[in-house]
Amino acid sequence: MTTNFLPAAYALRRRLLLAPLALGLALGAAGTATAQTAAPAPSQMELPEAAYYIDGLPATAADAKKLESEKGAIVNMHVLKGEAVRKLLGDGAPTSAIIITSRKNQDAAAVQAFNKRVEEVTPTQKMDLATAYILVDGKETTEAELKKIPPARIKDMRVYKGAEAEKQYGAKGRTGVVVVTTR
Repeated sequence: MTTNFLPAAYALRRRLLLAPLALGLALGAAGTATAQTAAPAPSQMELPEAAYYIDGLPATAADAKKLESEKGAIVNMHVLKGEAVRKLLGDGAPTSAIIITSRKNQDAAAVQAFNKRVEEVTPTQKMDLATAYILVDGKETTEAELKKIPPARIKDMRVYKGAEAEKQYGAKGRTGVVVVTTR
């Protein structure tokens, strides 16, 4: 499965998605309806503005940017689209949503209940970054080295899993592949 982030989240991704993506992948937050979904390149897509939710409550892109300025404040992020958004937020919901869980409120009962609903609408496939084949600018690297890359240096990040990863990367792709292009 190929991953490319939604245009509405592109600017946000450049700044803060490396750590949450790595954490999300390590925690198994990847799936066909999350940020790790197959999607055309951002230049080929035109989507309306995404809905933002922080700790289960409606928020704005500005709220997300404010939260990102606090180091380590974001513990998890999902980028949902299409049917997954409708199932989570109801009929009239936008076509995409960015769901953020803050470290400060991650243990709150309401946040955990909302995150459980998110997980119910997003099929999950786990990928362990410790065993994934990680390429940065075409060179194999480790999870630790990947985490050292400042998010602002990331131009593009793609995640391949399952048969597609193995088809494109052979036996090394069996446990998943993360391909990063830096600026």
